[in-house]
Amino acid sequence: MKEQQAAIEGIALAIEDTSKTVQQNAENTKILQESAETLSKISGRLESEVEANA
Repeated sequence: MKEQQAAIEGIALAIEDTSKTVQQNAENTKILQESAETLSKISGRLESEVEANA
């Protein structure tokens, strides 16, 4: 019985760790998407400036 309890607790901890990892990955993905959008806007502005000065 104690072995089963220990196994269940181990599984629960693993699930909790996985949940935290998934949450962190989601937050990192959001940051990366925002950064990509910002870089895209900057790139567009630079292209416009280059074309205007050509």
